[in-house]
Amino acid sequence: MCEIKPHIKIPFGYNFKTIWFFLVLAFFPFLSLQAEHIPRVVSITPNTTEIILILGGRSSLVGKSSACDYLPEIKDVPIVGNMGVPNIETVLSLNPDAVVSSLLMNPSDASVIENLGIKFYLLPTESFDEYYITVNKIGTILNKQKEAKKEIDRVKEGVRKLLLSSKSIATDKKPKVFWEIWNTPLITIGNKSFLNEFINLAGGISITSDINRNYFEIAKESVISADPDAIIAPGLPLDYGLELKKQLSWSSLKAVQDNRVYTDLDPNLLSVFGPRMLETIHIINDLLYKKGIDEKK
Repeated sequence: MCEIKPHIKIPFGYNFKTIWFFLVLAFFPFLSLQAEHIPRVVSITPNTTEIILILGGRSSLVGKSSACDYLPEIKDVPIVGNMGVPNIETVLSLNPDAVVSSLLMNPSDASVIENLGIKFYLLPTESFDEYYITVNKIGTILNKQKEAKKEIDRVKEGVRKLLLSSKSIATDKKPKVFWEIWNTPLITIGNKSFLNEFINLAGGISITSDINRNYFEIAKESVISADPDAIIAPGLPLDYGLELKKQLSWSSLKAVQDNRVYTDLDPNLLSVFGPRMLETIHIINDLLYKKGIDEKK
């Protein structure tokens, strides 16, 4: 019986195993690209948007809220509604895998989005523990678990240092702070607001830290009675301090007399519990431990 041998010529110095190895190397990147799915995510609050960016998830962000417009790196990302108020049709048109938010004005929107086959994650961030949970969850959604751990470790280390610094200041030496969200009506923070914790870490004491609320309307007489050393009012007019000097009831306040009414501050930085929070706390510390601002009298 005649034996038929295959006429396959293998180049000198190579064998079938070597050739197969190089073939796998050549085609593996293409196979990986096909297998990898980049999650499509809509974020409808500024802090969740900032978290996505800090974790390197820019390519996953397909929709944002109008409140996220201050971030230049995502100016071309479509707007899907206001902060905490998604336009369901716009969200659906972007075909996202998930919607993330730290705030939802209408709770029923979550079930509507879920019923459309889109995962919805409500991720409150009013404390550091909640922030770590939120970063961890968004890291999982984006397949960025290592980046999430790095961010959590960074913030924890920053908070540890700030806490040590704050504890080194005697309580009676810490400036009393009135944080003014708005002036008409007069809105401020309670001890459930993350801003109360920011003030503590910056070495100050909020005059409303005994109020078990996030935000609330306060009587002007309560502020006058507390006589704060500094008033922080991001977003209010630059001449707000001068206006207070003209009002008899406010003009006697230590903060007003010492020109320590601070308004020339970025609300998008100071009022967002996101990756830039350590920067915010350092800014508050700078405000509290300097003599005051120059102001024409």
